[in-house]
Amino acid sequence: MAVKAMEQVEENVANGVRGAEQANESITSIESGSQRAVVLVDAITSAIKEHSITTTNIAQQVEGIAQMAEESSAAASNTANSALQLDNLSRQLQGIVDAYKI
Repeated sequence: MAVKAMEQVEENVANGVRGAEQANESITSIESGSQRAVVLVDAITSAIKEHSITTTNIAQQVEGIAQMAEESSAAASNTANSALQLDNLSRQLQGIVDAYKI
């Protein structure tokens, strides 16, 4: 019976060693996966920062375009007003010229 008990103890020890090796492999695999996840998170963080910078630049450019459009609109309005004034002056001049015709 002592031999059988010793064999059982040896089997239990061997099972324990195999379990410890499997646990070690699992921990190594988890550690490797965690390191890959950290690399991916860093890459995503960098991409988000770049996206934010690009978005800010685009917003600034759109704002600049909107400002130029407002300035162009104001210039067009001024040009239209000047054209109306020139038309009025032209009509007045025509009236004066017509008064001196023989």
